[in-house]
Amino acid sequence: YKTPQTAATSIEMAFNALTNTLSANRPTVVGATICLCRGTSATLVNYEMAIPMTICGATDDPADAVILNETTDLTLTLSNDGATLSNLTVKATGDGGEKIRGGNVVLSYGLIENCILDGGKTKAVYEGCGGNVYMTGGTIRGSVLRNGQCGRGVNDSRKSCGGNLYMTGGL
Repeated sequence: YKTPQTAATSIEMAFNALTNTLSANRPTVVGATICLCRGTSATLVNYEMAIPMTICGATDDPADAVILNETTDLTLTLSNDGATLSNLTVKATGDGGEKIRGGNVVLSYGLIENCILDGGKTKAVYEGCGGNVYMTGGTIRGSVLRNGQCGRGVNDSRKSCGGNLYMTGGL
């Protein structure tokens, strides 16, 4: 993917190339960046950023590049200190945005910077925590968390916490 002519045609293709899921003969690419062009609206479902890598928008405006998720699966997990999301929007849409933990993102390591996390929902099946983000570590800086829902109004003894953010650690 070194030239525009050979660039990945989807965020999934780029992510898979970085994380060694295309071929056992292809090494994992550590420290690479997936840059989403202005006007990009891509779907990404259930991916883990377990190596140092960045997914970012090409401009400083996070509304210019959007990662969508219409399913009941989690959008992204950041589980490496070198994992970074920046300058983009992560948005769960429709009723499909209902997860058990972290409607959009689970953050245990890494950085979310200058992002908009929008519309994440959790449901109180066992525990419903963190409408947009379930955070046990890492850092969120200069970002907007909005329209998150947690527990969907269920009133019982199960855990249902943090409409936009459930945080047990991190900054």
